[in-house]
Amino acid sequence: MAIGQFIAALRKANGMTQQEVADRLNVSNKAVSRWEREETAPDLSLIPALAELFGVTCDELLRGERSRPEKPLQRPGRQLDALARRAMIDFKTVIWISLALSLVGVICMFGISYGFYKPVIGFAVLLLFEVAAVVAAAIAVNKIKELLREPELLKDPHGLERCLGQYGFSAFFTALAGVLFSLPLICFSPYGGVLTFESYLINFFLPIGLILILVLLKGRAPFIAWFTGHFGALHDPAVRQMDLLQWGVLLLAGILFIAAPYGDMDPYKTDPVFIAINLAAEGLLVSNIVIFGIYLKKKGKGILLPGIRNVLLTPLGQLFSEIHSMGFVWFDENPTENTLYERYDHWDWQPLAVIVIGTILIFTVFEIINYLNKLLEER
Repeated sequence: MAIGQFIAALRKANGMTQQEVADRLNVSNKAVSRWEREETAPDLSLIPALAELFGVTCDELLRGERSRPEKPLQRPGRQLDALARRAMIDFKTVIWISLALSLVGVICMFGISYGFYKPVIGFAVLLLFEVAAVVAAAIAVNKIKELLREPELLKDPHGLERCLGQYGFSAFFTALAGVLFSLPLICFSPYGGVLTFESYLINFFLPIGLILILVLLKGRAPFIAWFTGHFGALHDPAVRQMDLLQWGVLLLAGILFIAAPYGDMDPYKTDPVFIAINLAAEGLLVSNIVIFGIYLKKKGKGILLPGIRNVLLTPLGQLFSEIHSMGFVWFDENPTENTLYERYDHWDWQPLAVIVIGTILIFTVFEIINYLNKLLEER
């Protein structure tokens, strides 16, 4: 019997599908199908793992027939562990490539912006590299998650999960950082030019860095849990829903406050659009409290602490209105209704620093409270 037919017979005798064999050997099911159809032969490095998987010797597998009584299916041993280690090495290699792509994209962005004064082209190049980095990382993460679907075959599945979460988060976080650090060159550069590097460092580098620190400190655990498939261990589903709604309305309110600035309005003319947008932002802040009330009534005391934490973030949402303000310059000493005036916009990123620091402090306080509650419950 040929080796392909022998593999097919062994697989069926052990009640396995082609996909199950492929998963255990970390190959595609198409590769297993080609082996069985005699189109290709298994790689020599896979022969020991195949033999151990089906309970035969390497010699029997290569000859395509048994030379002794059939052995029961055994748990794959050192060979499958070696395959898992090889898959982990491949995963880390792809993640390092993803990190390199993100870094190259940022270098291209700043090089094209300040070398050729073409920030739009630089940003387009950056996006190409960042998309490639994210796609590469996503493919690598999914391959390891496929391997983790059968943890009983792995020597250290928890260590593999930790590595998956840490490396995966690093890749996606780096891509996000590259895009955020590049956005000011697109949004705030003068027409036909580019934002001065000094102005970029003073006005944008610090606030964006603070945002990324917040994401790193408070977003790392949820992201890793999502990668490893243990997201449900972090929160009750109702708490997650409430968090998403409350944080969503706060973020939307902040965007509206920045888009429609407060300021010294012209005493003779009031822009109804700015007033309407600011009122909508204030309404969203109020809805944050309403959402908490609705969930508290439906879910009871179990939602109390996270709801209070999110409500305490509401005043921080108001601080977004301080980031962008506007005023008017009059050209007459005695202005009248017919006086010409010119609007000017002022940007101040210090409130953003207060928002980030305040958010970290509020979350830290409630994490300490939750930790103390757990200690009391254990007693």
